[in-house]
Amino acid sequence: MKRILFGLIICALMAAPAVANVTTGSWFMDQSNTFPDGINYGQVDITANDVTGVVSFSVDAFTEPYTTLTNFGIQSFGFNYKNVSDPVSTWTITLPGNWSYNLDQQIDGFGRFMVTDDTTGQYRKDPLIFSIGLPTVVADAVASNFAVLSTGTAGEGNVFFVAHVAGFTVEGSTYTSHMIGGSTVIPAPGAILLGSIGVCIVGWLRRRRTL
Repeated sequence: MKRILFGLIICALMAAPAVANVTTGSWFMDQSNTFPDGINYGQVDITANDVTGVVSFSVDAFTEPYTTLTNFGIQSFGFNYKNVSDPVSTWTITLPGNWSYNLDQQIDGFGRFMVTDDTTGQYRKDPLIFSIGLPTVVADAVASNFAVLSTGTAGEGNVFFVAHVAGFTVEGSTYTSHMIGGSTVIPAPGAILLGSIGVCIVGWLRRRRTL
């Protein structure tokens, strides 16, 4: 029995992806300042390397809720951070062409964000992909350090991330853009695998006891 359980645990750990010095995180943006909450309007993925000091973001706006798309994409994105010693002025922020960043912005319905990346309608992106390089204290490049609640007044609630999504129509609505936000964690594939194996082990043990 012990050998079987030990073998299952080892297999699960080997199957779960793990890369030294790299942390990751994924979150749904499932709130809107215009349309119903509880719909996954987008997703944020962060990969951080505490050896190189590079933090990479991928922000995806989902297309499913909309009727038609015209020049669809993300026009701005906001996030917060903690436990980062290097000031933003020293970061190397690599953004798409014709994008720029601003600091300490109040975003409609979702609170105040420490960093926002912005462009005009002509240069919307989907997905929006950018990176941050920490110049000195590279050990602060941890994914969870860049998933922090906004501050200040937030009618929709304070969230980790916010994005302005535009270039669509919705049947029965005149809106062509909205702000989406969220901080709902998406379980990592490894965690899902371990959880599934745990359920199987419990079920197997229960069956053994009834024999």
